[in-house]
Formats: sequence, C-alpha cells, structure tokens
Amino acid sequence: MEPGKILKSYREENQMSQEETAKSIVSSSYLSRIENGQTKADDTTLALLFERVGVDYYDIRSRDEELENLLTEWETPLLHNDFENSQVIHEKINELVFPFSDTKLQVEYHIKKIRFSIICNELNSTEPSFRFINKFDDTLSQKNRFYYYKYKGNYCWAVSDVENAKIYFENAYQVFSPAILGELEKADLYFLYALALYANQQETVSFKLAQEALNIFQDNYRVKECLKLHIHLGICYSKLGDMDSSLSQFKKAEYLSKEIDENSFNGIVQHNIGYAFFCKKQRSTAIYHLQEALAFKKQESYSYLHTLNFLIYTNLIEGYIDKCMVTINDYLEIVSNSSEKQIQVKEFWFLVYFIKEPQYTWEKQFNEVLLPTLKEEGKYQELIKYSKLLAAYYENQGSYKKSSCFYKIALDNSSGHIY
Repeated sequence: MEPGKILKSYREENQMSQEETAKSIVSSSYLSRIENGQTKADDTTLALLFERVGVDYYDIRSRDEELENLLTEWETPLLHNDFENSQVIHEKINELVFPFSDTKLQVEYHIKKIRFSIICNELNSTEPSFRFINKFDDTLSQKNRFYYYKYKGNYCWAVSDVENAKIYFENAYQVFSPAILGELEKADLYFLYALALYANQQETVSFKLAQEALNIFQDNYRVKECLKLHIHLGICYSKLGDMDSSLSQFKKAEYLSKEIDENSFNGIVQHNIGYAFFCKKQRSTAIYHLQEALAFKKQESYSYLHTLNFLIYTNLIEGYIDKCMVTINDYLEIVSNSSEKQIQVKEFWFLVYFIKEPQYTWEKQFNEVLLPTLKEEGKYQELIKYSKLLAAYYENQGSYKKSSCFYKIALDNSSGHIY
C-alpha cells in the first residue's frame, strides 16, 4: 500500500489544502513528505489524516491485503486454464482494485489480466494492461517479471507471433526461480517454450524441454497436460524421421484422450496417428484414423478442414479416385459454407479441380491461388506435399521439364522444413 499517494488523491478529490488536512495532526511540510513518499508515518497518524479527508484508513489497508490474497489465489486457475474459477476470482478482484490501490498490486493485476484475457479469447482487451505495465516496469518483483514474460509470450503465441513468443518464453526461462515458483509453473513454461522453439525450427531443444515438462506433469498426475506433451513429442519424432517413436507417443496420447473423453483431443490424436501411418506407407490404416479424426472434430474448425484435405490427398495418392469423389461430395456443403480466404478451403478446391477438372483448370487454380498463398503464409509442408504431387503427375505424363521444376520447389522448401 502507498498511503501517501492515496491520501493525496483523496485530499485533492475533496479540494482540500495540505494545511487544512494537516491541521492539529502534523505540520503541512510533514504531510507533504508523506504524500511524496519521502517519509513513513505510523498507522495512528495515517488514520487521523485519512479520517480528515473522509476515508477509513484501515478499510483501505484491509482491501489491499484482500486484493493481494486474491491475486495470489488467481494464479492456480490461470495456470490450469480454468475459465470458470478464473472468472469468479476476477469478479472479486474487480470490486477491490481501484485507481488508488497500491501500484505494485495494480501492476500484478494487469499482468495476470493478460492471461485471463487469453483464456477468455479477448485478445483485443489486453492493450490497456500492456500500457500500464510498461509505465511501471521497474517496480516488478522477480515473480511478477516471470509472469509478465510468460504471459506476454502467451499473447504473442495466440496472435501467431512465434518469434517474439520464443523471446519472451526465453526471458521467463531465465528469471524462473524454484524458490519463488512451483514446479507446475516450470512445467507449463517448458511446454510453452518447447512449442515456440519447435515453431522456430529448433526441434532438438524443443524435444528436451518437452520431455522435462512431461516428467513433471506425470509426477503430478496432470493427465490433460501429459496428453498434449505426448502429441508434441510425437510430432517432434515425426519431424526427425523416427516414425516408430512418433507412433508410440501418439498411442500414449490416444490412451489418455480416451481417459478424459474430450472430442477435440481425440480428433487431434487420430489425425496424427493417421499421419504417422501415412509416413510408414500404411495408407489404408492412415485413412481409417483420418476418418476417425473427422468424426471427433468440429466441422467449422480449421483443424477439421486440415484433416479433410489430408484424407482426400491420401486417397488420391493411393489411386482411390472413387473414394475421393465420395468424400468430396459428402463434405462439399461444409466447405462451401467456410470462408474462401482460408488456406484449407483453397487446398480443398485445388484437390477438387485436380481430381475432376481438365489440367489447365487445376494448373490455373494452383499457380494463381494456392501456390502464392502457401508461399505467403509459410506453409512449407503443404508446399512440399503439393509440389511432389504435381511433380509425380508431370513425370507420369512425360513432362519432365515441368516435373523437375516442381521437384526443385519441393527440395528448395525442404531445407529446414522436413516433411
């Protein structure tokens, strides 16, 4: 609590001079030093001064103590993405935090509000909090600096700024102290940092941190977090070309996803199992798991369209043109209701044209729509995949010049981006 600042605010609000406020209690010069934080008065003196401006000093102090306790209590539901309990505590905090609250508590509130806004999917509401924190950056304790770096990393990740997400998670990693923060905070940071490192093509370090996070979550029986990490480790293994280890991780995730019975996780797990079997050239098994993934995923989601396109592509690679047509017809209405700006929608229409339309039609679709979009968005895996598809097509047609051109596109984009 900063009693001098608060006292001055109430005095000015009441349009009282320092002389009026200090009369018979302290000298006006002493009051000035109290208000400017140059001296600390005892509670009895402060109580009399606050009473003079019409405020109960002990009530304000108790409000700050309650606010401090609630801010600490808020950490657990924020850590576990617990929206309901986070919201309940947020409502209580809002009744206590006010412009005259201790600055350090206000800064802590704004730091944790960033995380709350991310959980609520209200990213546009974070700007006032960032501005406030930047004004008082030098007041941050080591603990609150850790939370600021971690939550700023969360924010950058949420807005797809993976490079800055990595930087802020690295900063949080540097200031983390086990004497101040619990091991679940450490595990959560390691997982987030691992994701950012992977997105920045640092798979080996990502793998190491993810494994450390998994060990901590396993020791604390955090099933959902373990599930996510098994998926991530499976993806790391697949990018490193170890499909057997990748599939082993995905199978562990499958077991856990059945235990918690959440469709969103079931869909992700089934898609990745399908991808692993695709890479092992067990395409029929891959198709089965991709169909399972679609049954679990929400139809309007990006992830749903991603799986749908991969299912059509897998059937196409295997020469199951009739199955491609059936799948396209079954899902045509769903895709038609999706935004044409989505990359996945553009992929879908390219596949439709490639299967159903003359060569000049799908070539136009690929060269003028899909190819520029994949390059612009940095979708290297998809770029490699479709370049290989067209290279093989032209090779079978005897168009070796075109074929070599697309093989070169695939090779050029494979550097640092293993498919």
